Amino acid sequence: MSMKNYSKESPDTLAAWDNVQTKLMCCGTEGSDDWRQTGLAVPNSCCKNENTSIGSSCLTGYHNEGCLSKLKSIIQDKSTVLIGVGIGIAFIQILGIVLACLLAHTIKREDGK
Repeated sequence: MSMKNYSKESPDTLAAWDNVQTKLMCCGTEGSDDWRQTGLAVPNSCCKNENTSIGSSCLTGYHNEGCLSKLKSIIQDKSTVLIGVGIGIAFIQILGIVLACLLAHTIKREDGK
């Protein structure tokens, strides 16, 4: 679990968790209790308003939703668009195949005359 590596000795993990929690407005994997279970203090990136944090506590509280469920809902919301794009590309490919076959058929007919 990468949460255990959240420290200044591991700046990449620290930056990744802070970035995800800030942008998705979430906390931990399932919630803020995940941080406490690893023996770490809840980071300021979990604060509802990061500017109001003082030390290791938040004045406005922490985000309640975990990052995993937040990420799943974003993927589900965007999946409709991705499926539509995939179907559109498949349609264009099939149309290209049909037109290529018609062109080949036309060329064969003219060569046979």
